[in-house]
Amino acid sequence: MAADRRNIPAVVPEAGDREQARAPGRREFLDLRDIGALLRRYGPLVGGATLAGLVIGAVWALMTPAAYTATAQLVIDPKAVQLSREEAREQSGGVEAAQVESQMAVMRSDRIAELVINRLNLTKEPMFARAVRDIESPTVATQVVIGMFAPKLDVRRQGLSYVIDVAFTAPDPALAAKIANAVAEAYVDDARDARTAAARVGSEWLERRVAQLRQNMNEAALALQEFKAGRDYRIYRRQPQAQNPAQGAPGPSDARGDQNVRFDRNTLEELETTAQSYRKIYETALQGYAEAVQRQSNPLIETRMLSPATKPLGKSHPRTRLIMALGMLVGLLGGTGAAVLHWNLDASLRTATAARDALLAPCLGLLPMLWRPALRRGWLAGRSWRARLRFLLLRLISRRRSQAITLFRKWDFVRPDPFQQSMANVMTMMATLERHENVRIIGVTSARRGEGKSTIASNLACLLAGSGFRILLIDADFRRGSISRAAGFNDNSPGLAHVLLGRAHVRDSVVTAPHSGVSLLPAETSASATFDALLGSGAMGRCLEEALAGHDLVIIDLPSTEESPGAMAVAPLLSGLLMVVQWGRTPADVAANAAAELREAGGRIIGSILNKAAA
Repeated sequence: MAADRRNIPAVVPEAGDREQARAPGRREFLDLRDIGALLRRYGPLVGGATLAGLVIGAVWALMTPAAYTATAQLVIDPKAVQLSREEAREQSGGVEAAQVESQMAVMRSDRIAELVINRLNLTKEPMFARAVRDIESPTVATQVVIGMFAPKLDVRRQGLSYVIDVAFTAPDPALAAKIANAVAEAYVDDARDARTAAARVGSEWLERRVAQLRQNMNEAALALQEFKAGRDYRIYRRQPQAQNPAQGAPGPSDARGDQNVRFDRNTLEELETTAQSYRKIYETALQGYAEAVQRQSNPLIETRMLSPATKPLGKSHPRTRLIMALGMLVGLLGGTGAAVLHWNLDASLRTATAARDALLAPCLGLLPMLWRPALRRGWLAGRSWRARLRFLLLRLISRRRSQAITLFRKWDFVRPDPFQQSMANVMTMMATLERHENVRIIGVTSARRGEGKSTIASNLACLLAGSGFRILLIDADFRRGSISRAAGFNDNSPGLAHVLLGRAHVRDSVVTAPHSGVSLLPAETSASATFDALLGSGAMGRCLEEALAGHDLVIIDLPSTEESPGAMAVAPLLSGLLMVVQWGRTPADVAANAAAELREAGGRIIGSILNKAAA
């Protein structure tokens, strides 16, 4: 090795140790660290869903027509009615709940609704006129309006009191108050009419009953007078004889006279009792008749208006604040549910421990996703939110095809960024392996295309070269050739394929990569399977021996295992393989299968790198 190589201490990267040590597919419960990671990862999703719920609720509240509710209050007061003594005794216990519910049912009835509709001529109101515009029959139109009227009427009892709220909802606050008062007045009038009708029917019946009782009373009095007129003298005459003991014993005729006197006395008592009974019944009926006539002329009802409805000052529907709060809550719950669901269904690798468990190799570090300088300037250049939104949309569309960082980056060792610090950790591990395990030929591959293996290979070579290592970077990805294109290589110039076919030597095909001083053996771009087969040939072994002769480390950018078997073919010739896994996108089983295939081919996986990790 070169004498000026820097002494680089072996420092184990700590990027993965701060993550939750748990592999995908083994999640059972969420602890505090899981919740914190979930909030960091899904914070934008949950926040966006909450904001969307708020916006949807606000739009819905603004687009919904306003409605106003006016409330009139009625009170049931049985003491206000002058009842008879029998009715007072019957209702001395107050009004039962069933009676209150019955009166509320009357308020909700179609009869009251029809009275209000006819009084206010609601079929002509704009609120109802549109529905009955094409109906010619007034009866049918009234029935249609009743069907629309009932859902907007609300009759409720205040707790266990005798106060009843009659509320009506309408688009016009004045109309709502007008209809609520009309419903209360219609119920009071209907109750008064019903009591008047009942009093009239009762008085008519009592009138006939009083006439009949008067006749019976007169007949009983007349019978008594006639009886007295025909029998008073004989009774008076027989009484002294019955009371004089000096006279002798009575004869047969006297005995018969005594019997007649006793009979007449009994009959007189019966007639007097009958006459008195008829008189009392007549007087009671006459009193009831007088009360019935009084109730008919001045009917009193139990229900009265307690508080008339007034024009409401604010709308009752929609409740904008409540709807917006519910929208936020639904959005928050929906976003949280989606985040938890995705968290549990996500099988991608996101932690160093998960990568270690899946690949059975240490994770050397997590490399963050960084914007290119051009992208950052594009964001800052957008002065308006519309321009910035357009830029973000274009960024999302091109995200799959954009690199996290440029190839052959010019490193700033004075003010390193997070990506450079993570790459320095990886470089430290590589230097340690080179010193202690004689790892001099390292292949960089991935399970899928687009995971950033070429970026990692080129920048790792640049860092090692800047630390004093003599580095040879070989582009062995014949299908893509990302590193060769970044270095400006022309397919007509000799490259790796020429070396493997024996048409050129390594020293004649090596070029210097820009900004780094890294020696590069480029590759000709070709989709032919023949070139992939050359990677496992003896010519590749001789090529590597020649490369080691003049360099400390050889880094090979291999094709992904998904695209080509070239990585499996060259694996036995390498000192170790470094697998690049895209953070949050590569499933654990895909990465594990790729690692298993490489091991079966004779390769040794010395570590992995999680690339494009979220900050």
